[in-house]
Amino acid sequence: MRTAYALSNLASSIYEQGRNQEAESLYNRAYEIKAQAFGADHPEVALELYNIANIHTALGRYSEAIDGYQRAQTIWEEAFGPSHPYVAAALTSTANTYSTLERHVDAVPLLRRAIEIRESTLAPDHSFIGTSYHMLGVSEFRLGRYDDAEAHLKRSLEIRERSLDPTSYYTGESLESLADLYRETRRNEQAVELYERALTLWASVDRADRAERVSRTADAYAEVLRRLGREADALAVAQRAANGG
Repeated sequence: MRTAYALSNLASSIYEQGRNQEAESLYNRAYEIKAQAFGADHPEVALELYNIANIHTALGRYSEAIDGYQRAQTIWEEAFGPSHPYVAAALTSTANTYSTLERHVDAVPLLRRAIEIRESTLAPDHSFIGTSYHMLGVSEFRLGRYDDAEAHLKRSLEIRERSLDPTSYYTGESLESLADLYRETRRNEQAVELYERALTLWASVDRADRAERVSRTADAYAEVLRRLGREADALAVAQRAANGG
């Protein structure tokens, strides 16, 4: 059994490096060993199914990913009950895959259930709850449910501001999503404030997608400024983006 755990740990490290196909092979070997030792419905086997599903998501094999998450969820529900954090993780991952496929109607009920579980098992301001609220708010936004989206994106931002570093990438994500909602609903002054905060935050973030984030936020920010007749400010924002934020 040590071999299975070693394979799984090595796969996790390789996955973090973006070497998805190599990681998949190792996870599959760990899965086979655990399934033979514990049986197909053991929670440890579900963990490998979940890990493999993450690989499938990264590789764009979404149908396989959804199947893996759902199989893991079923095993964990039978082993631990319907309100276990592992169940919430599987629900959230399935919902995230649905969102990638623009299946937001399918994602929303899963996220609502995940939030119920997490709020009953985690601290009120746990970052996982903030993530679930953000995902829910984004899906509701895509569905045109703007009031619900605003409430949940605000909740996500509140949690992330309290539980994470002020310059956290995820705080910036919440700022930008709420700003996008205000831009879409023509609440331009509110959007300006949030885009300014997001753009300032992106400038300090050390991530591979930093330039992409700065560019996207600056474009949306400048659009709102132009709506308000603030052409000079819009040009200044574009210059900030060219200089990295």
